[in-house]
Amino acid sequence: ILSCEVLCTMKDRGCEWTGKLKDLEAHLDVNTGDCEYVDVECPNESCNERFQKYDLSSHLSYYCPKREHTCQFCGLKGSYSLVHSNHGPQCQSYPVPCPNACGEQSIARGSLSDHLLECSGGEVECEFSYAGCKVKLPRQGMETHMKDSARHHLSLLSAKIKAMKESQEERQKRNTATIQELQKHAQICSSYFSPSLQISRFADRRRAGGCWVSPPLVTHPGGYAFHIVVHLRGRKGSDGSHIAVSMDSLKGEFDTQLLWPAIATVTLQLLNQEVDHKHLSVIKRFTWPRPS
Repeated sequence: ILSCEVLCTMKDRGCEWTGKLKDLEAHLDVNTGDCEYVDVECPNESCNERFQKYDLSSHLSYYCPKREHTCQFCGLKGSYSLVHSNHGPQCQSYPVPCPNACGEQSIARGSLSDHLLECSGGEVECEFSYAGCKVKLPRQGMETHMKDSARHHLSLLSAKIKAMKESQEERQKRNTATIQELQKHAQICSSYFSPSLQISRFADRRRAGGCWVSPPLVTHPGGYAFHIVVHLRGRKGSDGSHIAVSMDSLKGEFDTQLLWPAIATVTLQLLNQEVDHKHLSVIKRFTWPRPS
């Protein structure tokens, strides 16, 4: 029986093979047989398409979405579906035309933003837009605009400078008024400002002579800086029978925001800690120049 002559079982599909029955199985083998009409499956992973064997070559070369493919613009390798569908719209080497119609037709997608910064067809604002010129033109026409509008630009600049000067003067007036208002309130606050300072070992210090200097003080928060100087045996040339007290201005953090010369009325109280409590209170008006 195996020697009987038979026709290919794919005769209805068009196969014209005839041979012995024992050779039929080898003829129909999808891997090694020579029958072009048997059903085969695409060997590429995840494709799963089935077709007749004679279509395998064209499927692998042109139609299989999982066939190996290389991007012709950047050289990326992968499946056709990945390179063509996913990578293609994002390929930074893909040539695109300039959207400004400047004439450049093949700009690498990744270089387009750099091109637009210098594109002759790109619309740009006039360099004097900050002064009020509202003209927008393609970059290639801006040079002509600058030459033809020089007088107009000069007029805009003059008006801008005048407005800025008036604004600056108005702002300075407001600042001055604000500072004066703050200082008025600061003076009200300062009336409640009464630091107490103690000179330790007063008798010993007085015998030794010299001066006692307080730590830096301020008239009020954000106010004038000063310190108190106590000449323990009076000022130079005195007979040492009394003490002298002065208030000296210091450089402060807010000097540039304060009015000078500074004028203040200060109450100095010298508190005697002995049992007789012979205290001394003096009201003094001070005028300080701005410390240099």
